Amino acid sequence: AKWVRLGELNLEENDEDSKPKDFNIVEIIPHPDYKPPSKYHDIALFKLREKVVFDAYIRPACLQVEKDFKDTKGIAIGYGRMDYASDAQSKELMKVILDFVTNDDCSTYYKNDVGGKQIPKGLIDAQMCSGVLEGGKDTCQGDSGGPLQVVLDNPYCMYSVVGVTSFGKFCGFKNSPAVYTRVSPGTCKNIDRCQIAKDELKRGNVPSICGFEARVPIVCCPSVQPISTEPTRSPPTAPVTPTQENTSGGKSKQKCKEYSSFVYTKDGVTVLVPGYESKKVSQCVAGKTLIIGGVEAEPKEFPHMAAIGYGAKNQVSWACGGTLISERFILTAAHCVSSADWGLAKWVRLGDLNLRSTDDKTRTQDFSIAQIFRHPGYAKPAHYNDIGLLKLDRDVKFDGYVRPACLHVEQDIPTKMPEAIGWGLTDWIGSKGSDVLLKVGLNFVNPEICNDTFGPLIGGRELRVGITADSMLCVGDLNGGKDTCKGDSGGPLHIRLSEPYCMFDVMGITSFGTICGSKNAPAVYTRVSHYVPWIESIVWS
Repeated sequence: AKWVRLGELNLEENDEDSKPKDFNIVEIIPHPDYKPPSKYHDIALFKLREKVVFDAYIRPACLQVEKDFKDTKGIAIGYGRMDYASDAQSKELMKVILDFVTNDDCSTYYKNDVGGKQIPKGLIDAQMCSGVLEGGKDTCQGDSGGPLQVVLDNPYCMYSVVGVTSFGKFCGFKNSPAVYTRVSPGTCKNIDRCQIAKDELKRGNVPSICGFEARVPIVCCPSVQPISTEPTRSPPTAPVTPTQENTSGGKSKQKCKEYSSFVYTKDGVTVLVPGYESKKVSQCVAGKTLIIGGVEAEPKEFPHMAAIGYGAKNQVSWACGGTLISERFILTAAHCVSSADWGLAKWVRLGDLNLRSTDDKTRTQDFSIAQIFRHPGYAKPAHYNDIGLLKLDRDVKFDGYVRPACLHVEQDIPTKMPEAIGWGLTDWIGSKGSDVLLKVGLNFVNPEICNDTFGPLIGGRELRVGITADSMLCVGDLNGGKDTCKGDSGGPLHIRLSEPYCMFDVMGITSFGTICGSKNAPAVYTRVSHYVPWIESIVWS
């Protein structure tokens, strides 16, 4: 083997939904106990010539380190044959859901192979079986070496590789599960022959039980010494008391309070009297009580609103929105970090109302984008994890026209009406966005209504599992007439805070919808609270 390709969907055609990268193999490390034609220890490692740069198209899987896991089904993927009688392999990456079959049951299907060259001792604990006993679903020739995996709940949107495709009999036949090399490091042994397990028992940790031999437990014996769970001795220190800063979302709350100080400016009066302090003057603009169905924003009303631009500096196309959340970072949608027409986002404007006029009582600040962070779980055309961060080329100067918003860190839905703002289309059939920043009051909608609205997409590439309430918000006006639309993407969905004074809490990021402003057609927003740990790890690390 000489080459490795990552991030590919179709091996023979260029696919706009993939960004493959090729690597040269510089070192091959087969398992030291692998001795063909035996299928035992059929596992190896390739070392690549260069480090892989992770993105939405390419990132690692986790390794299953425990022998036991709760899942009853696994997902196998590969470019192998579509049926046993065919010599042609699939051009496109295929996936299949398979049942886990116990080694005891699987051994009955391979009993005639015991004593042969491939499995002379039968199936061993370092192997596992998976398939559909009714037939019709399986891995086949050409899938070898690929992963058998399960989807993890935590970390979110990650896979745990439980097996490596090794060998089988008749692909897709009834009662013909395939055999996979088990990734987990343990092997089942009599506890008397596993010193690690005995040591763990002394510490009060019960090892995983494979079964019993008479009354002696057969345990999953790790091949490497586990990290001790006993506390190590260290110099005594004062106990750590949880504070707002070291709990989830605490950093965001701390920065919110800090940024709220920029609501005020000094009165500018100089009085030569000892002890005189300048008065603080509020720069807050409440705006009228309360895009499609929206009204124009006022100067200084939304100082966190950002316009995101593309193209050359002398001909910028402002096509997305964003939210200023710190001195250097803009929060936006992942699908806004690049444009099919203009390429990567390059520019950010803050403090503006009218993108085509310089006479709108504003004090704008323009920046170039120094670095782009797209959420690693975002994979176009899917709408999940539609969130990104833009790092500016220099610090923002906060004043009455420009200052950050807060991040909503709780999972609750407030009773206050949320607002959306943006420069997007003002009607569905239009082709030109609004020159003036618009605002619109909307309602939180039950996610099930959004699932009905987007029903045709569910199960497909855009919404495989429907609306996920923990990471998405369903928002709109079910009577129609009020909505966000094209060009509003990436902008904030926020509520006005009572404390800190004159600050906004960003709950959502405008993501996608159907026919803007139509009846019973709410839009979907990325739920910010779900991503606060990711945001904090980049913005305030």
